[in-house]
Amino acid sequence: MTETTTRPRLVLVPGDLSGVGPELLARLLADPDNRSRADVLVTATPDELQAFADTAGVSIPDRDAIEFLGTAYDGEEIAPGVVSTAAGERALADLGTALDLWSAGRADGVLFLPLNKGAMGRAGMTEEDELRWFAKRIGFTGFTSELNFISSLVTARVTSHVPVSQIAAGIRAGRVLETIELLDRVVRETRTPTPRLA
Repeated sequence: MTETTTRPRLVLVPGDLSGVGPELLARLLADPDNRSRADVLVTATPDELQAFADTAGVSIPDRDAIEFLGTAYDGEEIAPGVVSTAAGERALADLGTALDLWSAGRADGVLFLPLNKGAMGRAGMTEEDELRWFAKRIGFTGFTSELNFISSLVTARVTSHVPVSQIAAGIRAGRVLETIELLDRVVRETRTPTPRLA
């Protein structure tokens, strides 16, 4: 949490605006239990959030408590259901804003809704996935892996978001060891001092 808050400050990014992300964002914010857990900043305007809620068929209570960041994207309108450069540019702009806030200590975390790697690739992302793009954006050069938390199970990946034909080449002893070490550390910090890894 930041020095000035008792609850975490989370930047919510609607993801790819041509997909389901905006609807999911509206449903997330419509639930008072979700809203009670964090202070929320959204990379959208109040009008956009209202449109997302209308599409999802929900109402969002206490919208005054949301900090609307807007977006740095100023390109063409994004058509729903179409993979486009514009949608990728908007997603990258919004993710960039969120990461900049985190880097500046003004947010504790970033929650992003579904992205489209094809659209982000059209918009200029050259990394294999958004996680590697995040690492590059914040200047992180260490081992990077996606973690998943499901009840008492935590998983990590040696490879991620690569074609099946490239999986075998990505499984190297050093990467396997780095994944094991990361998983061991995270489980010790969040679950139990004596993890059992498979």
